[in-house]
Amino acid sequence: METMLLVNASQRSALERQMDVIANNLANLSTTAYKGERAVFSEYLVETGGRDAPRGGDETSFVLDYGTIRSTENGPIQITGNALDIALEGPGFMQVQNQDGELLYTRRGHLTKDEQGFLALPTGERVLDDGGNPIDLNALVDKPVINPDGTISLPDEIIQINLVQFDNDRALERRANSLFAPGTQQPRPTDQIQVVQGALEGSNVNAIKETTRMLEVMRAYQSAQRSTDSLNDVRDKAIDALPRAN
Repeated sequence: METMLLVNASQRSALERQMDVIANNLANLSTTAYKGERAVFSEYLVETGGRDAPRGGDETSFVLDYGTIRSTENGPIQITGNALDIALEGPGFMQVQNQDGELLYTRRGHLTKDEQGFLALPTGERVLDDGGNPIDLNALVDKPVINPDGTISLPDEIIQINLVQFDNDRALERRANSLFAPGTQQPRPTDQIQVVQGALEGSNVNAIKETTRMLEVMRAYQSAQRSTDSLNDVRDKAIDALPRAN
């Protein structure tokens, strides 16, 4: 019976983890370029036949939290008309640098001109060109023209936004504000991205699907809780009966 209680506890823990991931997805429905996640679990077998059980005896299946897997699907393109908004179509990221000099990667194309006149994210990370330099917009006297290949037309030069790809997007380390760290991977240049000026990539989370999954998880959790309550009742009755048996 104790084993069954442990199995139920394992299941409830996994369902709670799923609910946290779903809730986070729903909370980011309106986050620019947000990529939805799914909880991943694996089966963990434990031999429960006792000390004297033969090899290959009874095994009990527990649920092991394996982590999360991130969807790499593009979100819908949302037209804003803002000249400094860009949406990336196709696989890849643009390179930015934070205030500590760390290189990060994002698809969040809501850009701005910072106090020093550099192209940046609202959170302060500066967008880099293909030479690894911050993009200086001080020479602009009008709205910038950002071309589909990621080049920016300035009065005296054309600057290329550094657009890159990774071998495995799901292995990138998620940071706050839709930023990613490369981990052990190295970025490589890409020509598979089309830049759409005056638009943003929306979240790729499907609200209807996530809500349906949330309801399914809630029902599964309630079922597991009822099973646990039932097992606890049986155990309590068995304990209460022990004095009378003696």
